[in-house]
Amino acid sequence: MVLGGVTYISSSGIVAKVLSDLGRLGNRETPAVLSILVLEDLVMAVYLPILTALLIGVTFLGGPEAVSISLA
Repeated sequence: MVLGGVTYISSSGIVAKVLSDLGRLGNRETPAVLSILVLEDLVMAVYLPILTALLIGVTFLGGPEAVSISLA
């Protein structure tokens, strides 16, 4: 699960900077690329607390509790 999360993460900041530097912000595919990056960041907001709860070894309800705390 840890390796899957590590490979899923991409740096949205790096991609946004590359798009800006290459002058590709006006291209028609850029909004789709940026929206995928935002969705990946939102998934990480849920994934990381669950992963932390699993690594610590809390109960099954500890994962959703950690997600709700992190989203709050």
